[in-house]
Amino acid sequence: MSGKESFEKITLVSVTGLPDARGAALALQHSQAQMPGARARLCSPQAPDNLAPGLAHVAIAPLNYHEYSWFMMFALWRVVQTEFALVVQEDGWVVNAENWSDEFLNCDYVGAPIHLAKIDSPQGTYWRNRFEWAEELQKPDHVVTPIQNGGFSLRSRRFMRALVDHPQIRVEIPPPDTVEGEPLKMHWQHNALLEDVQLSGVLRPALEAVGMRFAPLELARSFAIEHAGPQLHHGYNAMLLFGHHARRVRQLASLAPLTLRSLIPLSQLDGWYGERDILQMFERNGYRIEFAPEPHPVVSNAAPRKVYDCITYNGEADILAARLHELSDVVDCFVIVEADRTFSGEPKALRFDAADPRVASFLPRIRYIACTTCLSSMKRRTPRPWWATGSRIRRSPASGSARNSSATRSCAVCTMRRPMT
Repeated sequence: MSGKESFEKITLVSVTGLPDARGAALALQHSQAQMPGARARLCSPQAPDNLAPGLAHVAIAPLNYHEYSWFMMFALWRVVQTEFALVVQEDGWVVNAENWSDEFLNCDYVGAPIHLAKIDSPQGTYWRNRFEWAEELQKPDHVVTPIQNGGFSLRSRRFMRALVDHPQIRVEIPPPDTVEGEPLKMHWQHNALLEDVQLSGVLRPALEAVGMRFAPLELARSFAIEHAGPQLHHGYNAMLLFGHHARRVRQLASLAPLTLRSLIPLSQLDGWYGERDILQMFERNGYRIEFAPEPHPVVSNAAPRKVYDCITYNGEADILAARLHELSDVVDCFVIVEADRTFSGEPKALRFDAADPRVASFLPRIRYIACTTCLSSMKRRTPRPWWATGSRIRRSPASGSARNSSATRSCAVCTMRRPMT
């Protein structure tokens, strides 16, 4: 089946209970442009000005956060006449329709696997967060049910009608896990009030019992992403994603030029595992990236951090001169270490020339260390094989950090960054 034939079975739909639906309209317009043949419906209290041609507006009453979930579970089918609905929002839309797969149509519900999962074990049912559930996928007698995101999701019409056609399947809200604070606030650790937690987690066994088909984990992972977790997304190729969703993190800001607004300041990006990779994927797909304003700097009495460039030297004067000039704007102190012996222990002359005019202007920032004792006791040993003599490479740790996507490559001996003392 061609993409257009598949898309003719789909209605793109965005539901928002807020008075300003311009962001949702942009997401619909951009998604529909990539999916020729698909219909598009914007459900909001009022239509934005200059609604794009091809987008139909359906007036709905204002909705709060939880009323949105009730609408998606009980009323979405009323605004969709096609066989499937693709739910988009201002923070979730089609990234690259070239990555569409007709396998998605074999399911009644497909959404990105999120950080939360329900686990059924011989000891009972419990929930795990922060993608820690992936560690339990291989445990015997454990059934792991990852929640599949609803903000960007594909749903069949029979799935949208499931709670209407099968009234024995009832949404039940458990008591909150905590009721505390000032003012008093209720909290559910597994977000039981959200429609995607109910449909793909709490109610999934009952829905599967009446024939509903949920996407397997690998298919759901290729469909879209919400946030990345090292246990699930390490080594994945973001360029193969069909769509994305990220509540309050990524928003579609403009279509001309195509612009994504990240609500994370650039300085905080590496605190979000995999988010830098996701934004690079958007850039490769033609997006400009705007970042949230940086927070006001925290006033601190600590000494300012400075950058040291530490190198060993053996007379490479031209290379040293080029290095000093290239790094002049970003390095505070150049540390040059030279020994009076070679690495194999043979005596050698010290060759650093402070009178070199290419070096002279940098002397206030140079610390030259002539090492005349650290190698003096070295005895010549049997030469090591060629494969053992290369410089060591130090990489940023991959586990638990977004830095794994841009590992720092540097000689373990030559680079040091620390506060100047």
